[in-house]
Parts: sequence; structure tokens; C-alpha cells
Amino acid sequence: MKRILISLAETDRTVQFAAEELARRFSKVGGLVSRVAPGGGLHVGTFGALENSDLLPDDAGGPSGESGRREDDAVGIDIVERNDELVGYIAGTNGRSVLIAVYRVLRRLGWRWPDPYVEIAPPANEMAARLPWSYAHRPPYRHRGICIEGSVGREHVRSIIDWAPKMGFNAYFIQFREGHTFFDRWYAPRRGTPLTRTEAADIVEDLAGEIALRGLDFHAVGHGWTCEPFGVPGLGWEKHAEPIPKETKRFFAEIDGKRELFGGIALNTNLCFSSEEVRRRMSEAVADYAQTHPLVDYLHVWIGDGANNNCECAECRKMRPSDYYLMILNRIDRILTDRGLPTKIVFLAYVDLLWPPEHERFENPDRFVLMFAPITRSYSKPFEPAGALPPLGPFVRNKLTFPKAVEGNISHLRAWQDVFSGDGFDFDYHMMWDHYLDPGYEQISDILYRDVVNLSRLGLNGFMSCQVQRAFFPSGLCMYVMGEALWDPNRSFQSIRDEYYRAAFGPHAETVSRYLYRVSELFDPPSLRGEHEEAPGDAAKRFARARAFLEESGELVEKLDGEPGLVLKRHNALMRFVADALRARALGDAPGAAAAWEKAVSSLETFEEAVVNRLDTYMFRRVLGGRLFGARNS
Repeated sequence: MKRILISLAETDRTVQFAAEELARRFSKVGGLVSRVAPGGGLHVGTFGALENSDLLPDDAGGPSGESGRREDDAVGIDIVERNDELVGYIAGTNGRSVLIAVYRVLRRLGWRWPDPYVEIAPPANEMAARLPWSYAHRPPYRHRGICIEGSVGREHVRSIIDWAPKMGFNAYFIQFREGHTFFDRWYAPRRGTPLTRTEAADIVEDLAGEIALRGLDFHAVGHGWTCEPFGVPGLGWEKHAEPIPKETKRFFAEIDGKRELFGGIALNTNLCFSSEEVRRRMSEAVADYAQTHPLVDYLHVWIGDGANNNCECAECRKMRPSDYYLMILNRIDRILTDRGLPTKIVFLAYVDLLWPPEHERFENPDRFVLMFAPITRSYSKPFEPAGALPPLGPFVRNKLTFPKAVEGNISHLRAWQDVFSGDGFDFDYHMMWDHYLDPGYEQISDILYRDVVNLSRLGLNGFMSCQVQRAFFPSGLCMYVMGEALWDPNRSFQSIRDEYYRAAFGPHAETVSRYLYRVSELFDPPSLRGEHEEAPGDAAKRFARARAFLEESGELVEKLDGEPGLVLKRHNALMRFVADALRARALGDAPGAAAAWEKAVSSLETFEEAVVNRLDTYMFRRVLGGRLFGARNS
């Protein structure tokens, strides 16, 4: 194989980027001449711009999404080698699909991206053996996205956005208007001053361009609509420091006879939704934002975060919060329709809103997308719907209890689906907190895989992962599994797992996979979640075994090279201190647990910069230190 001349079928920027990505990869492989050239034999473009679209998968929509929906990805690939040249076509329903198709071709030829920071290219002499290749695929889930959380710098997010289409993801979500709190957590400690709102907005504008370049669906905002339209900033979950004018307080939810910020936090504060003025202000603010942010494809309209924080006034008591919420949503749709704006509105079933409306109904369901956010669920069991579901618990205003079990959460989803039969996805938190309770990432990866493959049984059309962006410590298994399962849920967990370990650890793949499986097993995530009854002495012995296993495995991890090997070495050393802390905790030795945790933190500080792209140390300290050891500064 000596020559690859890539012919562009159109001027779409994402298609151009896809062709450039293909040429750039080929040019790095010895013995190849690769460039984008008119009249080349390898055509790259949308089905609508190519003459031959025989490989267009069934039900994938028409050329460039002209019939059907642009959101639906599908790819068609037909490549052969002829006279030392690659010829054929790489096509998709839209620019993003073309880009994903290019990465699928590269994967076929041996390229791998086990995480955003490692790219593995094949030897040139091995590529020809993997051709010819014809491939047509339409992923069954429309929504395959990642949502910002944790502590991040601009480059961390950019790296995830760049990696996303390589793994088949098609969406990225920047929460709140500027994602301020997530960026401030990263930049403020490093420079000694808080990040300004303007600086955060500049970062988001830059990242929006990266999202648009790759044709990804851009999701935005979420919480904040209950404070920003009323002159109260909603940058994060910190307490509001400035006094609130009485004129503004009258809009706040009345709880225990008072109208105040809920817990002092603007984002957590709900409003008096029975008020016509409240509904008008919120609706107009959403519409104005949609009009001034045309790059946003999916605008999330949520009420206040937190739970049991809804208005108790006489008027608000007449209906559930979800009824008033639906009144606001319908009003937003009418304004957007009048302005000719196509923006999709994402609404949520979450905590108090898990109870669907009793009276109101959607006027234009096609405008909306349901986001099921089961934040109180357990991650010890997957969503596998089977058998009869329990009835919903009663809606008792501000005295609600929320489901932890799979069945109870599905009951709430079904109740919403009785009201809304349109598009919807799962918004879930596997890598927000719970992956820290599984130091080997093996059990949480398996749960996530099964959640993804069961989405269709839940009547959901995809998945948005609300998570830290640096979730590659000790490995990228969980992220890799999520991307591959969303792209093709017919693949087995084991095949994805094996592929990941081979890509990340090469000849050590089997040894490392066994090692990390044992780490997960010994730390026993369900017990760390408080879901296993275990005698303190038995738990202490298990953590002692975990400590001993980590020490015994030290020689193994020392043999590993490259960045993944470095990460595993650091992880092994850190988790020895964590095992000590957990053993002391199991024995009721609080001072001993605190001392061991401090040693873990000190150890982490010695190599934090070496794993800065792999581990969100802010969230690691907060989850393990705060949840398990009661560390105040975690």
C-alpha cells in the first residue's frame, strides 16, 4: 500500500476535518503517501454528496439527514486496495457521522485510542491485510454524550471533545451558562485568584467551536433558570454572599413560611411556580438564550437542584411541581415557535420531578427530550427491567423519599412515559462518584455496560454520562466500555474489555486485567456503598488482604512502561494507604483511619502532576475523604 488520495465530496467543515484526520494519520505511517486531492480514489462525504450510497443502513434517514432526523447517525464504508491505492468511499448521514466513519476505518486498520492521551498506530505492512472492508452501521441510540463535571481545565475538556467521536460519542454537554464552577475549581487554586465569569465564558466559547468543528450535538445550561433571570448568579453550588433584595425574594419558593435562598445556594433554590410572572420571566430567558446561542442544539431547562425544596404557598400546593414545570415548558415552546427557532428543549425527571404532572400535558412533544436522571440509584445493580414494578410512593410536598432500587426508579420513568412518549435518554452518574468506590474500575464498568445495553428495554434513546472528565485512574476501561457499548450494544462486555486492555497495556494486557479485577473484588464496591452487611472484623481482614495484594503486585506494575504503566504504579502506591484507612475505619478506629487517609493525601500530592490528566484529585479527595473518612477539607 503506497498511495491514498482522498477526494472530498463537499465543503462541509466537519467533512473537511474528517478527511484531514484521515490523511494526517496515514501520513504518519511509513511508506505511505497520503493527501486530500481532487479526483482521488477514496471519497469522503455525506451520503447525499456521494453517488453510491448502497451501504446506507436501513432507517438511517435520507441524504445528509434530509428525510429522517439529522441527529440519527449512520455510516457506510466500502474500501478496497487497487494498484497500490486505497479506493472506495467513507460516508455518513451528516458531517459528524462522516468523522465517526473515518475513525471506524482507522480502527479497522489498527489504530486505537484507549484514552484521550494515547494513540496507537499500526505498522504500515499490517494494514493491507485488513482490507478490503465494507461496513454499514446505524447505532441504535441517538444520544451518546458526555457531560462536564468535577474540576477541569480547558485542555482537559478539549481532549475529551476530541476523543469523543473516536469512540462513537456524538454529544457534549457544558452545564450552566459558563460552566464556571468546574473551571474555577481547576484554575483558582493554581493561580491564587478566582476565575472570572468572563474568563469562563471565553473558555466555553472556545470549546463550543471545538464541538461544532466535530459536528457534535451541543447540550447546554441545565440548572440556573430559577436564579439567573431574577438577577441572582448561579455559577455553582457555593453559598450566595450578597444580600438578596426583598423585591427578588418574593419570587422564591415559600418553605416553612419563609422565602429565602434554599440553604443559601442560588442553584438549589426553587421558585413560586404558580406565579405568572415567574413563569413568564423563566420562559423568556430561555428563549432569549436560545436565540443568542445558535450553536446550542439541546438546551436543558431544569428547575432548582436539591430536593424537597418546592414552594408551599396555597397556590403552588394546588398542583405538583411537574405540572407548573410543564406550563413553563409549553410556554417556552410557543415563544421558540413564534421566533422560528429549532432548538430542542431537554426537561428532566429528577428528585421532586420524578413524580410526573397530573393535569398538564405537552402541546408540542416534538420540541422536547426527556432526561431521566436517577441520581439516588445504586450502582451495585444494573437497570434490568424484569417483573412487576412497585407503585410510586405518594407525592408529599417536601417530605419525599427517593428510590434507590432499580425497580423503584423504573416505576418513576414509566410514569413519565405514560405522559410523554417522545425522545428521551438516561442521564447517569457512574463516573461522578461511584467509580472512586471501585479502585479497579472493573465492577462499575460491568454495571455501566449492562445499563447501556438495556436502554432500549427502558424505552430510552441514549445516554448522557454526568461525570468527571479525568476518569482514567487506574485505567480508561469504564470510558472505553461506555463508548463502544453505545455505538454497538451487540458487542459483548468481554470483547470490549479485552480490546481495551490490549490497546492500553499491550503484552501485559492479561496480567493487568487480572490484577485490576482482583483490586475491585477486594475493595468490594457494594460494601463501600453501605449495601453489604459485613462484620467489622471480616471487613478489616478483607482490607488487610487488599493491602497485601497491592504490595505483592508492586513488582508486576514496576514492569509496565509508558504513561498507562506510570499511572498504574502511582495508583498501586496510593491505594495501599487507602486500604490502611479502610481497615482502620472497619475496626472503628477513627483516628487511625484519619491518619492513614492523610498519608494517602500526602502520597497523592507527591505525584499529582504526573497523573493530572488521568485523575480528578479534587473529586477523589472529596468523595473518599468526605464520604468515607469525614475529612473536612476533602
